[in-house]
Amino acid sequence: MPTPYKIKGSKNYYVKITDPTTGKRKELSLRTSNKKVANERARDLEDRAYEIRAFGEKTTDVWSFEQAADHYIDKVAPATVKPTVVKRYGSSKKKLVAFMGNLGLDEIDETHISNFIEHCRLEHENTIATINRDLDVGSLVFQAARTKGQKFPNAFSIYRDEHSKFLKEMREPFNRLTPAQMEVIRDNLPYYLQQAMDFALTTGMRQAEIVALTWNDIAAADDGYQIFIRRTKTSIPRVIRFPVGLGFEIAECKKFTPDARVLTNHEAEPIKHLSALWAKQITRIMKHKGVPRLSFHGLRHEFAIRYLERGGSIYVLQKHLGHRSIKTTEIYLDYLTPEQQERAKMGVAEVVE
Repeated sequence: MPTPYKIKGSKNYYVKITDPTTGKRKELSLRTSNKKVANERARDLEDRAYEIRAFGEKTTDVWSFEQAADHYIDKVAPATVKPTVVKRYGSSKKKLVAFMGNLGLDEIDETHISNFIEHCRLEHENTIATINRDLDVGSLVFQAARTKGQKFPNAFSIYRDEHSKFLKEMREPFNRLTPAQMEVIRDNLPYYLQQAMDFALTTGMRQAEIVALTWNDIAAADDGYQIFIRRTKTSIPRVIRFPVGLGFEIAECKKFTPDARVLTNHEAEPIKHLSALWAKQITRIMKHKGVPRLSFHGLRHEFAIRYLERGGSIYVLQKHLGHRSIKTTEIYLDYLTPEQQERAKMGVAEVVE
């Protein structure tokens, strides 16, 4: 493989390669200042030169990122991931294409991706989880394009490899609200979102799990109820328990509408886009009441911290929340006193109350 090098006055790497059609040596810019990207592009140039010498020249137009993204979302993703994931990936694709859709796959580099991340954080106020999903989609777009002859270095994959520590450290800590602030938010929400808030704080379920729940998924248990959560993030169903006190007449609802959703909107229809509806209301409440921002997922965090503060076991909490790894659950220990942390690690509670 030809070795990339830099020349005076330029930040980019260059490479000398023999033109397979003329046999003459050429100096080409690799259009990147990143050494790893430069090495991959030099390797790709050498591979293409070998293919031309062996099989004759083949003309392949470089795809724009938008073309490659369309190919992945429309043709590859539906056959490889769940429909709900395709929908989420479609949202990421829309943002990526709006920012770099006109660029060729051979043009995208670290600078473009860094600018995209900054744009997401400042303009969209995206979380690190959302940004990482966007970068995953960008990487998958490059992978799918390679099968169609678009063999260019995967700029997104390279960026993730080189900035993994930075991306991990970007995760914003959960900032708890005071009980008074939580009450202000609840008092100013529409009734159906008040119910959703109460349900999340009482069960710790994810928003997607809550909106998919039907009355058939709830059964009476000692001193409370059992919930059978069938649609989970990890695709592994689980059973949780929660106490009486949510105000739902479960027996009557199961009798007349067993397949109906537990939570519905103001028109008695299943709630769609719960997180977006919540965010819109929170923005309004922030403006008029001066309370800090609280995401709907933040209610799950609040549930977990409250449970541990009451002396619950970190290991029981892990199973209740559906975390694959205890390390994910251990982030909540940071919100406890040293005494509470020790109690959580030694906790023997079997029921989240």
